[in-house]
Amino acid sequence: MRFENRAVEKARRTDKMSGLDGKEKLYNSRGLLERSSYDTHILPSLRDDPKLDISNDDATIVREYLDRQSPAYRAELHELVKEAPPLSPTTKLSIAIPAYKEGVHIFKTLEHYAKLEDPSKFEVVILENHTTDVPRDTTASEIARFKEQYPDIQITHLYKTFDQKRIGGVRKYLTDSILERKQEAGRHDSIVIASNDADLEDINPKYVKLLIKAFENDPKLDAVRGGIDHPADSFVQFPLMHASIRFLSYFRMTLRRYMPDTLPLVGRNSAMRSGIYAASGGYNEKAVVAEDIEIGRLIGHGRKNRPGHVRYLHNAWIETNPRREIESILAGTPIIRRYDGFVSNEHMYDIPVEKLIEQGQDFSTEQFKTELQAAYDHYKSHTNSEGGPLTDEAFAISYDRAMRFLGIKYHLQGDSVIIDDLSKLTNELTRYGERNARAA
Repeated sequence: MRFENRAVEKARRTDKMSGLDGKEKLYNSRGLLERSSYDTHILPSLRDDPKLDISNDDATIVREYLDRQSPAYRAELHELVKEAPPLSPTTKLSIAIPAYKEGVHIFKTLEHYAKLEDPSKFEVVILENHTTDVPRDTTASEIARFKEQYPDIQITHLYKTFDQKRIGGVRKYLTDSILERKQEAGRHDSIVIASNDADLEDINPKYVKLLIKAFENDPKLDAVRGGIDHPADSFVQFPLMHASIRFLSYFRMTLRRYMPDTLPLVGRNSAMRSGIYAASGGYNEKAVVAEDIEIGRLIGHGRKNRPGHVRYLHNAWIETNPRREIESILAGTPIIRRYDGFVSNEHMYDIPVEKLIEQGQDFSTEQFKTELQAAYDHYKSHTNSEGGPLTDEAFAISYDRAMRFLGIKYHLQGDSVIIDDLSKLTNELTRYGERNARAA
């Protein structure tokens, strides 16, 4: 069963409607930039010199980026940071977190950052935000409570309301505020800006050290994507989610081997140099979704997709709240398409993840078949034969190996995925549940 036929997917991908700001063909229906406009988004300094070195001193490129913004935007940015503490001279890593109705989760998230090593070397910058028609929740008081209990952790709490909910705009204000504070502090050196979410479940205590070391040891490195997983109890309660996420992880792992330069950045756990963020033109404020993937593509475009500028750093891992994946499972929506409802699923923010996990759901063979077909259709639509960046060979090999990693016997009829045997997978899911139940 197809979740969505390719004609619909292709129409979405190639939508050439007028831009959201009235400029023809500048943005697609999700507010994402058309590839043809990438050159105008990135800064001339990077466009003219793809080998631009911003690994040490990036003050000039940061100034060029900030000066490029409109006077009205700069005024808003100054207003946003006017009460913020100055960027400390010892800060090498800024962890940027957008917080939309995160009062339920934010304190627990910040407690995980409190266990990180080298607290003098990092700060956490939170942009509490909501649209003008949504009331403010308890996020501010929870942040204040944390700051009182953990005074050694550098926390910058920003607050802004928006007329529309566009994650691109939120991340732009958030990240630009770090550049603004960096410039105001007279810092010329490059710092690392990590992108995380406000619903963290766990993090490697060496997270800060690993990220800083990766960039210091490799001047050519522009950005990294860290490892992402979910808590074991969520996998036990939702074996379908477990199988689907493991399939996607295996697929992407193999794809990285064949096409290492197609590694996408993700808002949940990625990091980039302050200078390359500026040089790439920053986040696209009109993006409704996939702003994280887009900024990675802009970096790649500016660097002419030369190898080695973006890489995967598994040890810089986090465990993240599985609420969006659980929401997809309960709604019968394939996980690969979980962000389709990014704007509309407001109620998920009000439910503690523990309550979602308690609901649980048995493994559904039919729903898993839908997951596998949706993943096939999604990545097939991004192959060379469909006008996308993935080679058809890398796609076919990666899909097949992911299936074999999970012990799934299958065959294809055209582009339909036909499952022959899932017994090895279902047996392993049962054993996983039993092992983790005993451990608990």
